[in-house]
Amino acid sequence: MSRISIIVYSQSGNTAKCAGWIAEGAAAVENTEVRIFNLKEDPNPDKDYINSSDAVIFGSPVYSANLSWPMMQWIQMSGAYKLADKLGACFTTENSPDGGGGELAIMTMVSMLLLKGMVVYSSGTSLGRPFIHIGPALAAETLDQKADLCKTYGERLANKAHALFDK
Repeated sequence: MSRISIIVYSQSGNTAKCAGWIAEGAAAVENTEVRIFNLKEDPNPDKDYINSSDAVIFGSPVYSANLSWPMMQWIQMSGAYKLADKLGACFTTENSPDGGGGELAIMTMVSMLLLKGMVVYSSGTSLGRPFIHIGPALAAETLDQKADLCKTYGERLANKAHALFDK
């Protein structure tokens, strides 16, 4: 059994919606359990579940061309959570598809996950189309058109978690 935690900060609901699609894709992989934690609703998500997860996916809306302050603060202050050696991945949602900062926010989160000792994965181009270079950066105006991309992302991450951690 592989466990995956998806930790998001979702103010408007867009990031949570994408997390739901990612969770759906991951849960479609046999022997995978997925839970979503929204920091807006609970800034102290289930430590036992997260600590026992093989993978943790982080999702943030984009504010001022970078990740949200609550997500940045949570990652920086997450010392009580065991993130090292887990598979880490990121995605963002943004209102502006034209230079809104989604990719910068993902790269900021990636650097933070590396500092936590996580193994970062996106599937890149290795699995063919759709290419998911560093993680989905999703614009609000086309969000519903990206449901399948999010499901694919979740499925690929779950498969990688199984490949790395199943014994």
